[in-house]
Amino acid sequence: MTVETDRQAWEHLRELAAANDREGLDAAIGAMEPDEAVRAILRLEPDDQQALLTTLSPPEAADLIEDAPDEQAADLIEQLTPADAAAIVTEMQSDEQADLIADLGSAEADAILGELAPEKATEVRAMADYDDDVAGGLMITEFLAVGEKETVGAALDQLVVNAEDSDDHFSRYVYVLSALGHLVGVAAASEMATVPRNRRVVDVMRPPRFTAANTGLDELREFFEAHPIAAVPVVDQRGRLLGVTRRTAVLDAIAERTEREMLRMRCL
Repeated sequence: MTVETDRQAWEHLRELAAANDREGLDAAIGAMEPDEAVRAILRLEPDDQQALLTTLSPPEAADLIEDAPDEQAADLIEQLTPADAAAIVTEMQSDEQADLIADLGSAEADAILGELAPEKATEVRAMADYDDDVAGGLMITEFLAVGEKETVGAALDQLVVNAEDSDDHFSRYVYVLSALGHLVGVAAASEMATVPRNRRVVDVMRPPRFTAANTGLDELREFFEAHPIAAVPVVDQRGRLLGVTRRTAVLDAIAERTEREMLRMRCL
């Protein structure tokens, strides 16, 4: 994109935001490449950035914030009222929510969390407390978990309902929990589809592979090298399911660590 075209892009977004044209703004952002949209909003003045983010629908604004570098994402959110910021944060993926809250000042973070449902605020705060380079800091909470008494049919129906908002792995697997929330198994949709719908999920589940929240990057890499699976459940000391860490998140974190180390070596 040329400088002139880039300038036209952010000026167009500013005009749409000033006109409070949500439909036009959503369409314009949706037609841009993620990095192009981020560049455009970062060119705007703070007041224009605030107008753009509050004019966009919360899902579109969340996508934009998720695509921005961490420091800039925090700066953009801090410009909004806690209510407006919370509406956007609610639409973000759980790991992105935690990273954003961790990058904010304590007062700003508390104000936004105060606008969320108490259960969600507690979840986000707990995830934000984990370091970035451990399973707990990389996990997400978008997954389907069912109780041991759940039927295969009910589990499959829930997978179908959640498929639109889930990636491929989480639309194909169900985590099975005991009455106390302990992880007892994982069931694949492909296997559940071969048995009567009135059978229980426990009849087709298999023992789960899992990891602890404080498992580090190198150990996670070794795990995924040994096991050809897309994600690993994360459990607490009592075996209760906390979240799921994806292979892609681990690989991305390792790549970022390697890049930081290379930059540090160049500065020596």
